[in-house]
Amino acid sequence: MKIRSANGGQRTRLAGFVLALTAIATIAIGWALTLPEVRDLFVQRFALAQSYDTAAGGRFESMQAAFWMALQHPLGIGLFQWPHIWGLMPHNVYVNVFVSGGLMSIAGWGGLTVLTIGAGIRALKLPPSLRGIAVVALASFVVHALQGFLIDSNHWRHLYINMGLIWGLALAARAYHTPVAAGRFRFISHFNAAKPA
Repeated sequence: MKIRSANGGQRTRLAGFVLALTAIATIAIGWALTLPEVRDLFVQRFALAQSYDTAAGGRFESMQAAFWMALQHPLGIGLFQWPHIWGLMPHNVYVNVFVSGGLMSIAGWGGLTVLTIGAGIRALKLPPSLRGIAVVALASFVVHALQGFLIDSNHWRHLYINMGLIWGLALAARAYHTPVAAGRFRFISHFNAAKPA
């Protein structure tokens, strides 16, 4: 990553600040791990598989059972009906959408996810002053899409705000690169203005 600043002194101070903050965080975490309660919680939470994931009737078994139920009911079983059958949500947004709404729902959700990632890639054509927002929005949405394999994220409101941001930035990128008739206002034209000396 290139640090942009007016002078080398500013870059040196920023790099020193980041190194000092990293050292303080490392020491604080190391000290916290010397406490038995914190260490035990750390070991428990950072294990690859938890008992509620792998035990009989756990998360992974719920995902598998919901998937097989979805295959048996291609039109779905209805919204939020799976917990009444199994007692636990599938903890996979794709399986949850599939078992709830059937083939059309999973096609719609999967299509929306893929199209939003495509729109985010198109939004990267924005001018540098807005490209950073597009990068953050796209990166966070891709992580949410991947995290959907382990948790039901379709009820998270910020996921839809993130989608809207990506689509809005994609439309802005499209408008930015669309030639317009002479004399008409060009969208985001103030980002093209020459910077004052």
